[in-house]
Amino acid sequence: MKVKILRDCGVKGVHVPAGDVVELDDNEAIALINIGKATPSDSKKKAEDRSVGLTTESAAPLKKRSRKK
Repeated sequence: MKVKILRDCGVKGVHVPAGDVVELDDNEAIALINIGKATPSDSKKKAEDRSVGLTTESAAPLKKRSRKK
């Protein structure tokens, strides 16, 4: 499992600086993720821009809330 290291730490006796992406066993990767020193790094999960093609003409009109009486 690939993980991105958030803070400097030692992995398998080797110093790994923050910001590096390393390949680890699942157990070691999950342990580092649980203690907050790493996050999963999936190259497949890229943030996609979902607002492409959205225009004000195609959007529904806004509803304004009425005052509570």
